[in-house]
Amino acid sequence: MATAHFWRAPRYDGRVSILLHLTRDIRAQYTYLDGVRYMEFLSSLPDAEGDLVHDAATSSTIDTIHVLEDHIGVRQILFSNPERSQKLESLLSTPVRGAWWSNIPLTNTDDRFYAVSDNTFTRRRFRTVSLDCNDPAVTGYSICFMSGIRGIYAHRGEDLEMYNDVDMYTRDGVWMHMPVDPKERITAIWVRCANNTSHSGLMFQTNKGRQVMFGYRVD
Repeated sequence: MATAHFWRAPRYDGRVSILLHLTRDIRAQYTYLDGVRYMEFLSSLPDAEGDLVHDAATSSTIDTIHVLEDHIGVRQILFSNPERSQKLESLLSTPVRGAWWSNIPLTNTDDRFYAVSDNTFTRRRFRTVSLDCNDPAVTGYSICFMSGIRGIYAHRGEDLEMYNDVDMYTRDGVWMHMPVDPKERITAIWVRCANNTSHSGLMFQTNKGRQVMFGYRVD
């Protein structure tokens, strides 16, 4: 959902309106852009796949929908009721770099809502980003894996700011680090491709003859 909004009624402006029932389980599917997780699809259909974001069997009346979003799209959606509101207060008050929370109040008669998307995000899932490769100030490289390669970062000294670029709500990423010596340079990069993106990987070779493999082991 690149630029998505949530409404109590559908919008007839050429965008995609997805009807969601609060009386049913709601599941979400995600995609990643530069290490940040974005919500790609929501569904309350019985055969829906994805992560469970609303459990109808254990949830009482929902009075608020909390949406975490940025200029690209929706990162997270939370369903709140009077019993849960205090538990969510700390999370909702924690600043998220480059994103903000918006609240959608519901009435007792609201048992459904619409997720409206312009559907542009899936067309921009992959894009080119820059990497400071072989800069004399670089002391090493780190790669983050989350169902495939989600980011490559160049280290300068003790600066750890790059770790903040990965979505704070997705903690299942695996990091691999390759330190480099002074005057050590990368001379070749190989890519390991696979139908399963989790099996993809990279290999760096340096002018000192080192070869370092980034990725999960595949037998």
